[in-house]
Amino acid sequence: MGDRLKLQTFLEPEDIAFAIRTRDRSKSKQFHPRDVNQASSESALEVGRAMTFRSRPGTILVAFTMLIAGCGATTASPASALTEGTAAVSPPAGIANLASIAPVSSLSAAVTTSWVKPAAGATVKDYELTFAVATSGGDVSEVGFKIAWSGGSFAGCSAKQAAAGGTWSCTADLLRFGVPPGALKVSVDVLDANGKVIKGLIPARSIIYAAVPPKPGTTFRVVSKVTSSGQTEVDELTWTEPVGYATEFRLYGVTGCLNYSAATDGQPCLVEHMPLPAKNMVLIKKVSGTTRSLVLKHTWDGDGLCGDTLWCSDVGSLVLGAYNTYGQSVYAIVASTPVCYECVY
Repeated sequence: MGDRLKLQTFLEPEDIAFAIRTRDRSKSKQFHPRDVNQASSESALEVGRAMTFRSRPGTILVAFTMLIAGCGATTASPASALTEGTAAVSPPAGIANLASIAPVSSLSAAVTTSWVKPAAGATVKDYELTFAVATSGGDVSEVGFKIAWSGGSFAGCSAKQAAAGGTWSCTADLLRFGVPPGALKVSVDVLDANGKVIKGLIPARSIIYAAVPPKPGTTFRVVSKVTSSGQTEVDELTWTEPVGYATEFRLYGVTGCLNYSAATDGQPCLVEHMPLPAKNMVLIKKVSGTTRSLVLKHTWDGDGLCGDTLWCSDVGSLVLGAYNTYGQSVYAIVASTPVCYECVY
């Protein structure tokens, strides 16, 4: 009875009734050897009918075996019944040998990097500086160059495509980005195909940025001019210059009218690209590299008819130069009197 109660968890009620009838019929009928084949056929038919019931075939077979075992039929161990009623499960194709497959590394092939330019310890004088490295042996998506100095750093430039031979190159305008002259350190960031920086590929390179200051941008105006028993003129000079480039500014007076001729009458006495003879240069003022303005005051006797000179002096023009350790800028023309050809004062 205990076995029959257990069967209720596997079979519908009509399935259990059919199994009991089959058992009882087997007990009441006396088999003759000649009836063996017939009985086997009937039993096969009955089992076949049982297998068509709504319960799962494997479950019915197990339950049927348990019922017969509980009523004195041939004893079969639960283990063997389970083995007979359960199909062996084979692993999907290709899975059986998974353990024997060697793991594939997720790392990219090793990348090697070498400097092309600038050379180690190089001295560069141009405001625009070109950087280049060569790579090989792996997938690289971008190469970036960073620049650092004692007071700061900036991103520099980056190359997103290699030239023939695997050279990655770009040019940075150091003046535009405010990189001051002096010792610089250039480092390289190599990015893999996923955009991640591959660290430790190449050491930073030290160079000397030996650029002279750019030409100052100047503005000159007469603030006041007073005539009283003489002449007094106050002038103001302002200029622009990138921070960190100049250590000193010098204001010079240029004597005479270097552009003097009949053909240039009325034009400035000093024009751009004109050579400045040292004998015509007179130092008026020297100020620090952080200064950006000057006030000039001059007094002289006379009625103010000074011709082609400033302040009734020998100076016909003013120029301003920026200086640092590596040299000087092109002079900026601050002011210039006009050419007055054959004028008599």
